[in-house]
Amino acid sequence: MRAAELHEADAVIAFYHALITENQTSPYHPDWRIGIYPTDDAILAYIRSGAMYVLDDPAGGYLGACALASEPCEGYESVPWAVDAPWSEVAVVHLLCVACRMHGRGIGREMVAQLLALCRASGKQAVRLDVMTKNLPAHRLYTSAGFTRIGRFRIFYEDTQTMEFDMYEFDLRR
Repeated sequence: MRAAELHEADAVIAFYHALITENQTSPYHPDWRIGIYPTDDAILAYIRSGAMYVLDDPAGGYLGACALASEPCEGYESVPWAVDAPWSEVAVVHLLCVACRMHGRGIGREMVAQLLALCRASGKQAVRLDVMTKNLPAHRLYTSAGFTRIGRFRIFYEDTQTMEFDMYEFDLRR
């Protein structure tokens, strides 16, 4: 996994668009919508800031992608996180996805392991994220990777409005 580069922004955005389109028939799709969430501008902003990561497909394109932010989302401050750490020592995972043709092959687990290694190397104490309640594959992935479910909370995002999310945290100090 590596940081996406600005010159490949169109390819990364196209990867997300393809994934969203393919996932519409899945009962567990993350309810992402092209032009609504994630927006092309948000993906581009992650790329520009060096926070978007991709896992290259040896055959071309990407096997997966995700963003790793260093600031909390609105509403995260009200969650009773287990790790008492300043936000400067916390990473927040967004938009983690795996190409549909690669589901069930351990790609997501490998991406999470690499994200955790990146966060450890940068001195973070915790990794946090939210999962839409119906996204069962994501719940299984994060639980199997050692994340602790903190609970279910109502969180407001400008593009999705207020929804319930399950909040997860990984303690990097252990």
